[in-house]
Amino acid sequence: MKKNFYSLITLCLLSLSLFFTACSKEKQLLLTDSPKISNATETAKTVSALKTETATTYGKIITVAFSSTNNSSGTIFTNSSVIIDKKNYDIDSYDWDFGDGKTETRPDNTPFTHIYLASKNYNVKLTANLVDPLTRAPIDGPFISTKRITATAIDIIPTASFTVNYLSNGVIASFNNTSTNGVKYKWYFGDGDTSIIENPIHKYKKDGDYAVELTVTSITGHKTTITNPVTIKENLIAKLEVLNLLDPFKKEFKDLSLVDYNAISSYSLDFGDRTTRITGRASDSRYEHLYQDGGDYTATLTITSIRGNTSSITKTISIPYDLVAQFGAYGSSFDPTLIQFINLSHNATSFTWDFGDGSTSTSTSTEIFTDHYYSRPGKYIVTLVASDGKGGTKTYSHEIVVK
Repeated sequence: MKKNFYSLITLCLLSLSLFFTACSKEKQLLLTDSPKISNATETAKTVSALKTETATTYGKIITVAFSSTNNSSGTIFTNSSVIIDKKNYDIDSYDWDFGDGKTETRPDNTPFTHIYLASKNYNVKLTANLVDPLTRAPIDGPFISTKRITATAIDIIPTASFTVNYLSNGVIASFNNTSTNGVKYKWYFGDGDTSIIENPIHKYKKDGDYAVELTVTSITGHKTTITNPVTIKENLIAKLEVLNLLDPFKKEFKDLSLVDYNAISSYSLDFGDRTTRITGRASDSRYEHLYQDGGDYTATLTITSIRGNTSSITKTISIPYDLVAQFGAYGSSFDPTLIQFINLSHNATSFTWDFGDGSTSTSTSTEIFTDHYYSRPGKYIVTLVASDGKGGTKTYSHEIVVK
């Protein structure tokens, strides 16, 4: 009886041992054949994969699937992947391997076209990149579907066309490439220079007519060439503005020329009175000149570029012969009651001042500056009478403010 009892115990233990061994082997096989999944909290998950020709289903997580068709534009791929567990998983992007050495990452499952250069079979692989919906942390995969497809190569014939805009006074050409179906471009600018940029900008060293050639190459290697004429002519325009100043014998000249001053070889501003000539452009393009005598003068601005082109403009300057009475008034920063008057009259020999406060003064033509102190602040009408010594007089009045 006791012997049978021990035999029964031994049999039970042996059965339990066989059961746990079988379970362990089944779990080990399941872990080996299934990918490791980790969510945002790094909790390990184990899923099994059921593979078919067009799709791969990973447990209750995702089915990765796609299909392809050929048409005249290329091979159209349709991504039909579906998330099963949308609560714990989301798709960040898809990685495509087209089997021809080219890959692409796409954000969604919108259908698209891929162009194969040879008609044959290709092993295409689609990988879904999963993330946690809340934290967007990546989830380990991979989640892959592979398929062997038959692709048909197509011929893509590019068109070649372009327009041109002229910059920097016409010496720089900006080319706008309006070609279609191109992936490579080769430009010949007609002056020996070339470019492979899609929309190049080119500076020509000389004026003239150039035959510009553009060759466009498509993804399938087909080429189309176009040649268009381009005319380069430096747009050198000299412009000059003459402004009147308070002194009728003084003028301000303002250079408004349309030129590239970094490409100027010579510059000349002749005021026409044989006294002064400007041979260098001022930073602000402004010049003041005082004429000594009345009369008409011809001022000339001449600009020559390093390309050898020249542009000129002339202005007639009229300086009065007649007796002119004129003055300017300036206050002192040290003494507000002191006003300094500058006599700007012309063709006069003597002057009489009325300062508007009951005071007067007489001076000769050699005295340019006249100082006057006012006893109190206020507005005063100052009058200057200029005499030419021949009985002729001119009067000029101006209001000043004494603070």
